[in-house]
Amino acid sequence: MPEKLSVEEAMTFNHWAVTLRLLDLGLPWEQIQKFSLGEISVILGLQAALDQRKMEHEAVAQRQSQTAQRRIR
Repeated sequence: MPEKLSVEEAMTFNHWAVTLRLLDLGLPWEQIQKFSLGEISVILGLQAALDQRKMEHEAVAQRQSQTAQRRIR
């Protein structure tokens, strides 16, 4: 069983996970350091919504493709 993390370790891990996610989204390091917690929440929330919307559109397209393939057979 893994050791329990201290609150400090958990917060440090979370800080860097969020920072790396923002860098992955293409935001500059200097700007990330200036964001408030509220701004970070909005950015990550909007990105999550966009990712979900993209996945839903891809699922619809995949179902339509499968339906079209069945009709051809």
